[in-house]
Amino acid sequence: MKISCRRESLTSALAAACKIVPARPSAPILSGCLIYTDDKGLVIQSTDLEVSLTLWIPAHVEEEGCVVVPVRYLYDLLRRIPDEELSLSWNEENRLLEVTYGSSLSRLHTWMAEDFPPLQARAMGQELNLPAARWKSCAGKTLFVVSQQEAAFNYSGVYFRFLDEEIHVAATDAYRLALFKMANESSVKGTSILIPGRALGESAKLAEEGENLVITWDDQAVSFSGASFLLTTRLIDSGFPDYEMVIPS
Repeated sequence: MKISCRRESLTSALAAACKIVPARPSAPILSGCLIYTDDKGLVIQSTDLEVSLTLWIPAHVEEEGCVVVPVRYLYDLLRRIPDEELSLSWNEENRLLEVTYGSSLSRLHTWMAEDFPPLQARAMGQELNLPAARWKSCAGKTLFVVSQQEAAFNYSGVYFRFLDEEIHVAATDAYRLALFKMANESSVKGTSILIPGRALGESAKLAEEGENLVITWDDQAVSFSGASFLLTTRLIDSGFPDYEMVIPS
């Protein structure tokens, strides 16, 4: 594999990938991200086996290929170099990724792509299209009360309830309640889902102003698709408190 791209584009993508990679991976390869080439340029994938993220960045591809790189080491390296064109090349024989920028060269050890765990498939079923600004509002007005305690499973997500005329977006930590209402202009009615707060927050950060975000889900997972990313996570399979009971009439 041999590609060239802008440092800024690759660094931004790696920063997002780092947020998905587990702090204490169950296997060393999970501390890496899979990078490979396609007809759009460079593809970057990371997972913690609960959340899967795919990112696309523009790149000039001289030689196709795929490899798993230590994402935090590569990210830390790129943060310290000038914002200019750089090249990545990987030699399958010595399994080293060479990063060339200006007159400098750095090498990183890698893993074989076939050892990387498969990512979750994109969830298909119900579909909601929202402007990125609206999705960011959903996140900003609810995530601040999402519980950070792992034991409080049903409080660790944001609840979306689809009524005929409105969509109710609610979150609670058992002490505070946040409720955001918006018009339901979709065909999705009479259903609800509980999205992990972490996935909602990351998808809102990745969504670019001015674009439309496509949210699709089935009984087990939800996917968020933008112009340059796809994020998939498991839904929370737990009940959400009856928030209307605590709202003064």
